[in-house]
Amino acid sequence: MNQTSGGLIIFKNHGKIKYINFSANLEIKVYFCLPQVSQTRKL
Repeated sequence: MNQTSGGLIIFKNHGKIKYINFSANLEIKVYFCLPQVSQTRKL
């Protein structure tokens, strides 16, 4: 598990990457991306 200063937490599980991005209003957005479509990740 890696945590960056941008508040982005990356979980690697079964080849799937869960991107949890905390916005200013504390809403949680979860992105499920495969390594093949890693370009669609939003930081």
